Amino acid sequence: MAIWIELRCERRGEGLDASSGKRCWSDDNYGPGEMAEDNLASMSSVYQFLKQDAVKAGWKLIRGEGWVCPCCVTGEPS
Repeated sequence: MAIWIELRCERRGEGLDASSGKRCWSDDNYGPGEMAEDNLASMSSVYQFLKQDAVKAGWKLIRGEGWVCPCCVTGEPS
């Protein structure tokens, strides 16, 4: 059996201004995702791949919060 693993934005639904044309990537299911086998080694490997893919795409892992998409991370201090 396979398992779908996907990163979701932790700030999804926090009231981004829809009139600005900016949308959370998770609203459009546009985050990094991949299939893994249902064992720990495969899930761990896929998660490592997703982390690399997310960073390349501009996602940020924020301590105490989690993964935040490029749209929602705008204005976040480095």
